[in-house]
Amino acid sequence: MANLPLNEILQQFKVGLETLINQPITSWDSIVQKFQQRELAPLDHWIKAGDYCPELCYILNGLIRIYYIDIDGNEVNQHFYQAGEVISPVSSIINDEPCQYYIQALEPTQIMLANTHELYASQAANPEWLRLEVKFLQA
Repeated sequence: MANLPLNEILQQFKVGLETLINQPITSWDSIVQKFQQRELAPLDHWIKAGDYCPELCYILNGLIRIYYIDIDGNEVNQHFYQAGEVISPVSSIINDEPCQYYIQALEPTQIMLANTHELYASQAANPEWLRLEVKFLQA
């Protein structure tokens, strides 16, 4: 995983989010301050089944899978996500209940995370954030 300078990481993140909503983000500073960068090594979990997770995730680089364990104890892949995509444990966020699946990095991965409650509290009146929130929750 390339260790890019923070300003390049944030620029990549901004361009990625602007691509999601097909327009420039003019309130970038107020949105980006709510996100934290995190690195995952291969096989690290961002979320494990049973965890409460109120976070939204944007993948800067790497590869992530969502999977669950079936009744026979087998791992069943549900979906794969790559750089430029967003992931949100929507049912966990909306229902305030534990996540029912695992989210795991398959290779070195950099993500940007934000707490949905903090973002909503600070950005509820921001139309740019509301468009982004819809994209995160559609993932």
